[in-house]
Amino acid sequence: MPFSFGKDDLSKSIIQFKNGNSLDLQAWTECAASELGHVGIAKDSLIVRVLNSREVSVSPPGNTSLDYLGRILARVLSCDYRPMLLKKNRTTQAAKQLKRDEREQEYSNVYFMDKNFPISNDPTFLILDDIVTTGTTVKAVIKAIRKVFAKARIYIFTLASTQYNIDLQAVRLSGYTYEWKNESGWVVMEENEEYGTELSILKDKIIRDSF
Repeated sequence: MPFSFGKDDLSKSIIQFKNGNSLDLQAWTECAASELGHVGIAKDSLIVRVLNSREVSVSPPGNTSLDYLGRILARVLSCDYRPMLLKKNRTTQAAKQLKRDEREQEYSNVYFMDKNFPISNDPTFLILDDIVTTGTTVKAVIKAIRKVFAKARIYIFTLASTQYNIDLQAVRLSGYTYEWKNESGWVVMEENEEYGTELSILKDKIIRDSF
């Protein structure tokens, strides 16, 4: 949920995660590891992440918040974090500035797999992203994987999902703390509640508000 839609500390926490704030980074990562631990992702699966608009590849070892998340998940899930497998043939415009059809055109055939890394047949991939809106970027990554590994099993994990409308006027966090009112639109259901600065409090909010 963007700031223009009102007070929403959980969305602010996601931005803090993206910016590398230590508290938010630890909270979201620990919650992600806990939740994914119940999914049953196969050991030795390959974990990759989407690239930001300015990236065409990931320089080892990777220094973004998603890289940190990927490395922790690889350790917890006994998987292999290999962000260098994914590349783009050019930089791209920031997706948040584009409408749905513009996003699809911008990200069409831009991702590809680096074939210089030895990978077994029919691998399992876990794709990481922080926030998914239209799914255009993730679908572009899946298409790039399928070109090389047609039978690969693919999981997708994001910290948050948003609702999207074609005019880019209504992007909202998907959660249980909002309700639609015909006369006023989306409103916050929990009033005057602060997330605080304690790790345990933030983790509890992430789990309760996101699932």
